[in-house]
Amino acid sequence: VEVLGRILWKDGLDEFRLTPAELKRKFESMKADAVFAFQLRNPIHNGHALLMQDCRRQLEERGFKKPVLLLHPLGGWTKEDDVPLNVRMSQHKAVLDEGVLDPELTVLAIFP
Repeated sequence: VEVLGRILWKDGLDEFRLTPAELKRKFESMKADAVFAFQLRNPIHNGHALLMQDCRRQLEERGFKKPVLLLHPLGGWTKEDDVPLNVRMSQHKAVLDEGVLDPELTVLAIFP
């Protein structure tokens, strides 16, 4: 077995390509007591945002103090007519910047 080094795409998005170990450390540093994930291959729309907000609410109602969202856009192959990854990432960042999703309780990381 040969261990390969990190693959860099050099597309301006490498900072969002986290390994499982990096994600685990990030969640630990945030002191997350629950992690819930939302994976998508399209831009976030209102229905998506409402689902993510409601999931956090339900976790808090169950006693979790700091549930953290893993917003996990698909970075690999998508359908030919899907919105390109760089455009989706810009939109996801805008959703966080505008406070639709809490940026302090969200990790944006590309799924390979």
